[in-house]
Amino acid sequence: LGPYGNRRVHGRPSRGGHDFVHTIEGIRCLAAAAGVSSHVGLKLDVHHWHCTGGMLEELICLEPHEVVLVELNDSTASCSRRAQPEFDRDVPGRNGVSDAAGMLAVLMHIGVTCPVHVESFTRRFADMDTDEAICEQKAAMDRTFAAAAAR
Repeated sequence: LGPYGNRRVHGRPSRGGHDFVHTIEGIRCLAAAAGVSSHVGLKLDVHHWHCTGGMLEELICLEPHEVVLVELNDSTASCSRRAQPEFDRDVPGRNGVSDAAGMLAVLMHIGVTCPVHVESFTRRFADMDTDEAICEQKAAMDRTFAAAAAR
């Protein structure tokens, strides 16, 4: 990244004064300012969307081609939006914190057809048999898709 003048910034302004982009509109504006809008796709992670205070209404303005990947999971119930740990997420719908079904319903409504996958980081799976962990994640995805279709 360095040779191209790019840096990773995680949440707080860097010493150079550059901040992380926290909104869909911010990403769109940055891509437009750089003249690369047709080359930029959004990876929507329900956990990050929840942590930034994302609203379902924001998603309706997206064009289907703008969304290239969707990651579904659920945030931790014991933490506020701003204090969510980065690597403590469960399967979608397990904690009732992040509205994965709502996000998916809106994306389905506007015609998004990109890949959707579960992205959970939970210690529970370390103690499970691999097949059991896979079955739990598939069941969560099935419930999430069904809930989204019913909205």
